[in-house]
Amino acid sequence: NATLPFRDDGRGLPVAHSGVQDHFSRLGTYPKLISIGKAPGGYFFGRVDSLWLKIERTWSSLRRSDFFLVLMVTGLAYGLYWSTVAPTVLWGDDGHLQLNAVQYFLQGSAGSHPMWVWIAHQFTRFLGGDIARRVNLVSSVFGALTVGLLFALLRELGLKRAASLLTVLAFMVSHTFWQHAVRAEVYTLTMAVLVYSRGWGYGGFIRAIPGF
Repeated sequence: NATLPFRDDGRGLPVAHSGVQDHFSRLGTYPKLISIGKAPGGYFFGRVDSLWLKIERTWSSLRRSDFFLVLMVTGLAYGLYWSTVAPTVLWGDDGHLQLNAVQYFLQGSAGSHPMWVWIAHQFTRFLGGDIARRVNLVSSVFGALTVGLLFALLRELGLKRAASLLTVLAFMVSHTFWQHAVRAEVYTLTMAVLVYSRGWGYGGFIRAIPGF
Protein backbone atom coordinates (compact mmCIF):
# COMPACT_ATOMS: atom_id res chain seq x y z
CA ASN A 1 0.00 0.00 0.00
CA ALA A 2 1.08 3.55 -0.64
CA THR A 3 -0.48 6.93 0.11
CA LEU A 4 0.28 9.95 -2.03
CA PRO A 5 -0.87 13.50 -1.20
CA PHE A 6 -3.28 15.35 -3.50
CA ARG A 7 -4.76 18.82 -3.30
CA ASP A 8 -8.29 19.94 -4.11
CA ASP A 9 -8.59 21.85 -7.39
CA GLY A 10 -11.47 23.98 -6.03
CA ARG A 11 -14.12 21.92 -7.78
CA GLY A 12 -13.93 18.93 -5.49
CA LEU A 13 -11.57 17.03 -7.80
CA PRO A 14 -8.20 15.62 -6.71
CA VAL A 15 -5.10 17.12 -8.34
CA ALA A 16 -1.61 15.86 -7.60
CA HIS A 17 0.85 18.22 -5.98
CA SER A 18 3.73 19.22 -8.26
CA GLY A 19 6.12 16.89 -6.48
CA VAL A 20 3.84 13.91 -7.10
CA GLN A 21 3.35 14.95 -10.72
CA ASP A 22 7.11 15.18 -11.22
CA HIS A 23 7.50 11.80 -9.56
CA PHE A 24 5.26 10.05 -12.07
CA SER A 25 6.27 12.15 -15.06
CA ARG A 26 9.66 10.45 -14.85
CA LEU A 27 7.84 7.17 -15.40
CA GLY A 28 6.03 8.56 -18.44
CA THR A 29 2.51 8.02 -17.09
CA TYR A 30 0.39 7.86 -13.96
CA PRO A 31 -0.31 4.64 -12.07
CA LYS A 32 -3.64 2.88 -12.09
CA LEU A 33 -5.84 4.13 -9.27
CA ILE A 34 -7.39 1.45 -7.14
CA SER A 35 -9.21 3.76 -4.73
CA ILE A 36 -9.29 7.44 -3.81
CA GLY A 37 -10.20 8.74 -0.40
CA LYS A 38 -10.52 12.11 1.28
CA ALA A 39 -8.21 12.87 4.15
CA PRO A 40 -7.39 16.01 6.15
CA GLY A 41 -5.29 18.25 3.92
CA GLY A 42 -6.24 16.64 0.63
CA TYR A 43 -6.91 13.44 -1.26
CA PHE A 44 -4.86 10.27 -1.16
CA PHE A 45 -4.50 6.98 -3.01
CA GLY A 46 -5.66 4.01 -1.03
CA ARG A 47 -3.48 1.70 -3.13
CA VAL A 48 -1.25 1.99 -6.18
CA ASP A 49 -0.72 -0.71 -8.76
CA SER A 50 2.23 -2.88 -7.73
CA LEU A 51 3.72 -2.77 -11.22
CA TRP A 52 4.30 0.96 -10.99
CA LEU A 53 5.74 0.64 -7.51
CA LYS A 54 8.19 -1.89 -8.89
CA ILE A 55 9.18 0.49 -11.69
CA GLU A 56 9.57 3.25 -9.13
CA ARG A 57 11.95 1.14 -7.06
CA THR A 58 13.89 0.23 -10.18
CA TRP A 59 14.36 3.87 -11.20
CA SER A 60 15.47 4.73 -7.67
CA SER A 61 18.72 2.80 -8.18
CA LEU A 62 19.27 3.04 -11.95
CA ARG A 63 18.66 6.57 -13.17
CA ARG A 64 19.58 8.16 -16.44
CA SER A 65 23.02 9.19 -15.20
CA ASP A 66 23.71 5.53 -14.45
CA PHE A 67 22.51 4.57 -17.91
CA PHE A 68 25.15 6.79 -19.47
CA LEU A 69 27.77 5.30 -17.15
CA VAL A 70 26.69 1.84 -18.34
CA LEU A 71 27.37 2.97 -21.90
CA MET A 72 30.69 4.49 -20.88
CA VAL A 73 32.10 1.42 -19.12
CA THR A 74 30.80 -0.85 -21.88
CA GLY A 75 32.55 1.24 -24.53
CA LEU A 76 35.72 1.46 -22.47
CA ALA A 77 35.78 -2.30 -21.98
CA TYR A 78 35.18 -2.98 -25.66
CA GLY A 79 37.96 -0.58 -26.64
CA LEU A 80 40.37 -2.39 -24.34
CA TYR A 81 39.41 -5.86 -25.52
CA TRP A 82 39.25 -4.89 -29.19
CA SER A 83 42.77 -3.44 -29.07
CA THR A 84 44.19 -6.53 -27.36
CA VAL A 85 42.19 -9.30 -29.03
CA ALA A 86 44.10 -12.28 -30.44
CA PRO A 87 44.86 -11.34 -34.08
CA THR A 88 44.47 -14.73 -35.75
CA VAL A 89 44.20 -18.51 -35.29
CA LEU A 90 44.70 -19.95 -31.82
CA TRP A 91 45.45 -23.48 -30.66
CA GLY A 92 43.67 -26.01 -28.46
CA ASP A 93 40.01 -25.50 -27.61
CA ASP A 94 40.14 -21.97 -28.98
CA GLY A 95 41.17 -23.21 -32.39
CA HIS A 96 38.48 -25.88 -32.31
CA LEU A 97 35.82 -23.26 -31.57
CA GLN A 98 37.15 -21.01 -34.31
CA LEU A 99 36.88 -23.86 -36.81
CA ASN A 100 33.34 -24.72 -35.72
CA ALA A 101 32.30 -21.07 -36.07
CA VAL A 102 33.80 -20.68 -39.54
CA GLN A 103 32.36 -23.97 -40.81
CA TYR A 104 29.08 -23.36 -38.99
CA PHE A 105 29.32 -26.79 -37.39
CA LEU A 106 26.31 -27.08 -35.08
CA GLN A 107 25.74 -30.16 -32.98
CA GLY A 108 23.67 -30.96 -29.93
CA SER A 109 26.25 -32.87 -27.91
CA ALA A 110 27.66 -31.67 -24.60
CA GLY A 111 30.43 -29.13 -25.00
CA SER A 112 29.48 -28.17 -28.56
CA HIS A 113 28.08 -24.74 -27.55
CA PRO A 114 25.64 -24.34 -30.47
CA MET A 115 24.42 -20.90 -29.38
CA TRP A 116 27.97 -19.54 -29.27
CA VAL A 117 28.80 -21.16 -32.62
CA TRP A 118 25.73 -19.58 -34.25
CA ILE A 119 26.60 -16.10 -32.92
CA ALA A 120 30.28 -16.45 -33.87
CA HIS A 121 29.36 -17.54 -37.37
CA GLN A 122 27.40 -14.30 -37.84
CA PHE A 123 30.57 -12.40 -36.94
CA THR A 124 32.47 -14.22 -39.69
CA ARG A 125 29.83 -13.18 -42.24
CA PHE A 126 29.47 -9.50 -41.49
CA LEU A 127 32.82 -8.29 -40.15
CA GLY A 128 36.01 -7.72 -42.11
CA GLY A 129 39.63 -8.65 -41.52
CA ASP A 130 41.16 -11.94 -40.45
CA ILE A 131 38.34 -14.47 -40.12
CA ALA A 132 39.78 -16.04 -36.96
CA ARG A 133 40.06 -12.58 -35.38
CA ARG A 134 36.38 -11.99 -36.13
CA VAL A 135 35.54 -15.08 -34.11
CA ASN A 136 37.73 -13.86 -31.26
CA LEU A 137 35.81 -10.58 -31.23
CA VAL A 138 32.71 -12.43 -30.05
CA SER A 139 34.36 -12.75 -26.66
CA SER A 140 35.30 -9.06 -26.71
CA VAL A 141 31.74 -7.94 -27.43
CA PHE A 142 30.15 -10.06 -24.73
CA GLY A 143 32.95 -9.27 -22.32
CA ALA A 144 32.19 -5.57 -22.72
CA LEU A 145 28.46 -6.23 -22.31
CA THR A 146 29.16 -8.15 -19.11
CA VAL A 147 31.06 -5.19 -17.68
CA GLY A 148 28.22 -2.77 -18.46
CA LEU A 149 25.51 -5.08 -17.14
CA LEU A 150 27.53 -5.74 -14.00
CA PHE A 151 27.65 -2.02 -13.27
CA ALA A 152 23.87 -1.81 -13.68
CA LEU A 153 23.38 -4.81 -11.40
CA LEU A 154 25.60 -3.36 -8.67
CA ARG A 155 23.64 -0.11 -8.78
CA GLU A 156 20.41 -2.09 -8.61
CA LEU A 157 21.69 -3.87 -5.53
CA GLY A 158 22.29 -0.52 -3.85
CA LEU A 159 26.06 -0.08 -4.20
CA LYS A 160 27.26 3.51 -4.43
CA ARG A 161 28.07 4.85 -7.88
CA ALA A 162 31.79 5.29 -7.21
CA ALA A 163 32.10 1.85 -5.63
CA SER A 164 30.24 0.23 -8.53
CA LEU A 165 32.49 1.98 -11.04
CA LEU A 166 35.70 0.95 -9.29
CA THR A 167 34.44 -2.62 -8.97
CA VAL A 168 33.66 -3.05 -12.66
CA LEU A 169 36.89 -1.37 -13.73
CA ALA A 170 38.85 -3.79 -11.56
CA PHE A 171 36.82 -6.68 -12.94
CA MET A 172 37.39 -5.45 -16.50
CA VAL A 173 41.19 -5.66 -16.20
CA SER A 174 41.30 -8.77 -14.01
CA HIS A 175 43.65 -11.38 -15.46
CA THR A 176 41.21 -14.25 -15.98
CA PHE A 177 38.33 -12.24 -17.41
CA TRP A 178 40.56 -10.16 -19.68
CA GLN A 179 42.23 -13.33 -20.93
CA HIS A 180 38.90 -14.88 -21.93
CA ALA A 181 37.63 -11.63 -23.47
CA VAL A 182 40.30 -11.60 -26.18
CA ARG A 183 40.17 -15.18 -27.45
CA ALA A 184 37.63 -17.63 -28.85
CA GLU A 185 35.92 -18.85 -25.68
CA VAL A 186 32.34 -19.18 -24.47
CA TYR A 187 32.84 -17.73 -21.00
CA THR A 188 32.04 -14.08 -21.69
CA LEU A 189 28.78 -15.00 -23.41
CA THR A 190 27.87 -17.14 -20.40
CA MET A 191 28.76 -14.32 -18.01
CA ALA A 192 26.71 -11.76 -19.96
CA VAL A 193 23.64 -14.02 -19.89
CA LEU A 194 24.19 -14.77 -16.19
CA VAL A 195 24.46 -11.11 -15.15
CA TYR A 196 21.52 -10.14 -17.35
CA SER A 197 19.39 -12.92 -15.87
CA ARG A 198 20.40 -11.98 -12.33
CA GLY A 199 19.44 -8.38 -12.91
CA TRP A 200 16.09 -9.31 -14.42
CA GLY A 201 15.27 -11.68 -11.58
CA TYR A 202 16.27 -9.26 -8.83
CA GLY A 203 14.33 -6.21 -9.92
CA GLY A 204 14.18 -5.97 -13.66
CA PHE A 205 16.80 -3.24 -14.10
CA ILE A 206 16.84 -3.82 -17.85
CA ARG A 207 13.27 -2.54 -18.05
CA ALA A 208 14.45 0.73 -16.53
CA ILE A 209 16.93 1.36 -19.34
CA PRO A 210 15.39 3.57 -22.05
CA GLY A 211 14.68 1.58 -25.19
CA PHE A 212 14.15 -1.80 -23.51
